[in-house]
Amino acid sequence: MTRIHTATVLRSLPAKCPDLTRLACAIVLIALLVCPVYAGDETTPARPRIGLVLSGGGAKGIAHIGVLEVLHDLGLPIDMVSGTSMGAIVGGMYAIGYRPDEIKDIVTALDWQHIITDMRHRRLLPMAEKRFDSRYIGSFVIEGGRFKLPPGLKAGQNIAELLLRLTWPAHNIRDFKNLPIPFVCVATDLASGEAVPLEQGFLPEALRASMAIPTLFTPVRIDDRLLVDGGLTRNLPAEDVIRLGADIVIGVDVGTPLRSAGELTDFVEILDQAVRLKAVLTTKKQRELCDLLITPELNGLSFYDYDKTDRLIAVGRQAALKVLPALQALIDSLHLPQAVPVSVPRSDTIFVQELRIDGLSQVAPKVVRSELNLNLPGYVSSDALERGIERLYSLQFFETISYTFVPVSANGHLLKLKVKERFANLFRFGARYDSEHKTTLLFNTTIRNRTGKSSALLIDLQLAGKTRLEGEFYAHSGLRSGLGVRLYTLYESAPFDIYTGARRIARLSRKSLLGDFSIGTIYNNSLASSVGAHIESYLLSPDIAPPEYEDISQNISFVYAMVQFDTIDRTVFPTSGQWIRLRSEYSSAKLGSQASFWRSWLDWRGYLQVSDRLTLLGSLLAGNTRFSDLPLHYNFTLGGSELFSGFYPGQLIGPAVQAVQIGLQYEFQLQRFLIVRLNTGNTFSRWPWNISRQRYESGVGITLGAGTPIGPIEFTAMSGSLNRFLTYVSIGFKF
Repeated sequence: MTRIHTATVLRSLPAKCPDLTRLACAIVLIALLVCPVYAGDETTPARPRIGLVLSGGGAKGIAHIGVLEVLHDLGLPIDMVSGTSMGAIVGGMYAIGYRPDEIKDIVTALDWQHIITDMRHRRLLPMAEKRFDSRYIGSFVIEGGRFKLPPGLKAGQNIAELLLRLTWPAHNIRDFKNLPIPFVCVATDLASGEAVPLEQGFLPEALRASMAIPTLFTPVRIDDRLLVDGGLTRNLPAEDVIRLGADIVIGVDVGTPLRSAGELTDFVEILDQAVRLKAVLTTKKQRELCDLLITPELNGLSFYDYDKTDRLIAVGRQAALKVLPALQALIDSLHLPQAVPVSVPRSDTIFVQELRIDGLSQVAPKVVRSELNLNLPGYVSSDALERGIERLYSLQFFETISYTFVPVSANGHLLKLKVKERFANLFRFGARYDSEHKTTLLFNTTIRNRTGKSSALLIDLQLAGKTRLEGEFYAHSGLRSGLGVRLYTLYESAPFDIYTGARRIARLSRKSLLGDFSIGTIYNNSLASSVGAHIESYLLSPDIAPPEYEDISQNISFVYAMVQFDTIDRTVFPTSGQWIRLRSEYSSAKLGSQASFWRSWLDWRGYLQVSDRLTLLGSLLAGNTRFSDLPLHYNFTLGGSELFSGFYPGQLIGPAVQAVQIGLQYEFQLQRFLIVRLNTGNTFSRWPWNISRQRYESGVGITLGAGTPIGPIEFTAMSGSLNRFLTYVSIGFKF
């Protein structure tokens, strides 16, 4: 059938016909012409079919939800939907059968910064990786011996996981015309520059391709095409919904119009205008294909305003209500019955008979299966599968992970997991300045899946303030979730200060070379237990010191057991969570050590968010050593602006320690902090059972801090029982 375009009928009506009734008059004419065509087809409604077109526009596309709310409240049936980018996501959800209020609840509850930036929540990182979080300023990929920029700043794993979850009920539907509402979304072929309508395939993959913003997200490969955001070629895909069979087209355009000549005042605006010229000119043609155009007033709202969902939805409602007379005229002229909502049957569980993993080369299949932790064959819930994918991705072995279900029997499915392993070596760098070590530079290379299956090798080099070269290798065992082995080696040359009261009496030079092996649940996200062995050779020599200080050289070895718990939300200015380490070390001549000791301690730090801006801080350190043959640098120390305010780093030293700290952190502006800390404690030659006020030293510190792209900047003023006034400056990520 040839579509009779409503705009053509409108132009044929007398000019004196009132605007509010012209659309209705045109619909009546179309209905009279269309009905005979459908008389012999019992499956096709004998009325013009209504298509909805939702444009791209980043966060501004959230306004589509407000338009859908009005259309839903009016009972206007939508027979087919097309969309681009954010319009594709909203339209795809509507096509599956989500009601507008459900879409609103989902979109409003999302952490968009987490999704768009592709950040992994620190709490999801395996324990082995947490200490490397927030240490580096920048990174490059090294491939084939050359520095290489990635195809996109973000892999898009977070948005992929979101789309997989949202489209869970429709994973089996490969022809989008078979959705409750036929659907098409548009992407752009990066090689040819052509618009690519996606009407078939895997729905979450198609949606991901439609919103793959170039340079921000990596392109999506579907068949032989490399696809990016459809907004580059057809931001308002009206012709695509017409091709699906729409007779009446309602378009919603949230795209940004071209700037006027007077607004083009700098090269950034000119470059942006040049990039968008083709898309805007194409949109002009697509607008002409719409019978009714809704254009929300989005002044003051930008592409990135994902934190303004309520306002965006309200703007969409207002825009739809402005054309309410035309919408109502359309409904009345067609004598439409109340629409009956249709949706894909939703179930939180799917029966999975087997698992197939595609894309594995260097990561062992047993690692994937152990982290997914699914009992197969059996029922799999969306929540359980999502948690398994999060655990698996957080191992850092994969660039992307996706999945789909393939029916293999009347009630059973094949869970098909598709992974892309990380192979490129990563070079990272960092820099910081502080009052103690002055300027320190950090260089890192990280090699994944090249040094054995399911493995990572990290090498750090610190220069300037102190010299530190460390290498760490760890590999997943695959025997059970979280279990892995760790090899660690370190060479360090650093100063070691000795104080008597408030006076520094000596500075020693410490050189250490050590190796460490452990096995434990290092890939768990929050709780790791491990046992290990440690060997070390060190030299302590006087740098600036009285004559009685002589060279000390020893070889020591010990075995240890450790339990560590970490749920801190972020490394820089944390607001919630706890960090706990309980460790015990045993060294003796039987182990080949020149020192004998048994050292145990508990270190706890906690953060309790009292309000959006206020966080309560607390810490506790308690440790004791049996036997007296403890190397000097293995003594417990107290001091420093953060751990024990009012004292120089290492000012208090001894084989036993008791210390407690409380504080408040207040975010008075975005990423601007005021922190107050109070602490009391001391180090001792042996554990004191008699608690007396005279035994303890105390201090207070006030810190002004700011989060910046190069790391936190902090200025601290302190006072303690041994020091009247101290200051400390720190710039950059801590390492």
